Amino acid sequence: MLVTLPNKTSSFHVSKIRIQQTQEYISMTYDYHYHATMFAALTAGFEYDDAVEIASASLFVDYCDYSNFSYNFNIEGENVGRPILTSQYNNVSEWVDKSDPSIWALFHFLPGNFKVGDDIKNHVVRDVQGVKLKEFITRPNSPFVDYLRDSVPNQYHDFINSRPRVSNYVAGIYAHIISDTYAHQDFSGFNQGSINDCGPSVLTNKNGEIKELDVSFASTKDDLKAAPPGFNANMGHGRMGHMPDFGFAKYSYQPAWKKSNGKWVYHERDNKNEFIKAFTDLVSLFYRIRTGERDVPVCIDSNPGLSVKDELKILKSNVNTDHLLVPRSFIDLLIKDYEYGDNHNGATIKSAKTWADKLISMGYAENDPLGCTHKDGTYDKDWEKRFMNTYSDSFDITGFPNVVEPSMRKAELKIDSPFYDYQAAAAVTLRVLLDGYNEFDALKDGREKVVKNGWAVKTSRDFEKHVHKNLYGIDL
Repeated sequence: MLVTLPNKTSSFHVSKIRIQQTQEYISMTYDYHYHATMFAALTAGFEYDDAVEIASASLFVDYCDYSNFSYNFNIEGENVGRPILTSQYNNVSEWVDKSDPSIWALFHFLPGNFKVGDDIKNHVVRDVQGVKLKEFITRPNSPFVDYLRDSVPNQYHDFINSRPRVSNYVAGIYAHIISDTYAHQDFSGFNQGSINDCGPSVLTNKNGEIKELDVSFASTKDDLKAAPPGFNANMGHGRMGHMPDFGFAKYSYQPAWKKSNGKWVYHERDNKNEFIKAFTDLVSLFYRIRTGERDVPVCIDSNPGLSVKDELKILKSNVNTDHLLVPRSFIDLLIKDYEYGDNHNGATIKSAKTWADKLISMGYAENDPLGCTHKDGTYDKDWEKRFMNTYSDSFDITGFPNVVEPSMRKAELKIDSPFYDYQAAAAVTLRVLLDGYNEFDALKDGREKVVKNGWAVKTSRDFEKHVHKNLYGIDL
């Protein structure tokens, strides 16, 4: 996830509704949150249709934002207010700045730079001196991540018989959050320069060529552009642009949290290692969600040239096993090198096309279910619209879609619909995330209130209450 600077908005018509969309809709790489997540679910024994729903929810975490989905909703005659938002982008047409930790520090930059009791395997705490909120730096395998891993199987099975799509969406949202702890590690969900700012020299070494990121930040999704200093650039990894989100990237940068005696110090980042860990972690999580079995070892098959038939045999054996095996070709796709470019010909679209080709070759689909490329491999500029329509077709706009004040933006939401089920999954996930902030003393320095009582949490309270009452029979 990357913060954008304000820019002019455009709109497009879709049947009865009108969706607001920024000209350059910048999101974390969809090749991982959709395609790789789907393959992780397949590897863990999920059926294809379930894996598609899991991947869809994982990606939609980056699209359920204020401009496109913040309506004052009615459901069967009952006003439930505004929905739970899991994403945000700065937009001059909105009344207030939406770069708020009540979304960022929940769904994208989970705090994890602290210990609780015995060390957790593979959890490393950064030694950060003299920096406020250092505990809120995102780290993989943290106590907070462990807390989520213990929570998600119960939530998944709460709905598996009554509303299976909600169960799959729960799995997808958790997959996004935990994956982001790898890609977004060493950044935080607060607009804080002492953690998220970076020095002037960011070096990316690819094919022996050294390049610096361009911080002019023109309104294009160029792979090597990043946010210039100032405004909300210090929220998340804006100062590093897209670099944390490329599975193949290896680079050096100068994070503010690593300064020594006021001087910038280089920090090495090898995304290939981190993305392999993230993928195998997802496979383990999905198997635990599906079966209830925890700590089942995940191994990467050592044979690089397996046939599709043999790979399918591996996935079939993973349905019930005491050790999970990942086909080597999946890992090769995850960390495959690509040339940098823009959103039409850059690394992400090339990676997505390669994942889609693999899906088709294995016989799971005739076409890429996300549809981000044409059959000839060229970029399909309308894929994001179609993807968002999967959820926006769930409601009919009844008043003032283009005004910025959400109380006037009204819509009627169908209760048996993808967007309602996503909201149901987001509501139960949000409750676990907020409870997690109460669980850990390291996060109780007063600033956690900015997250727990932030605008995004407060404005969705009525919607959250409705979901818990409707699905659990519980009054919050």
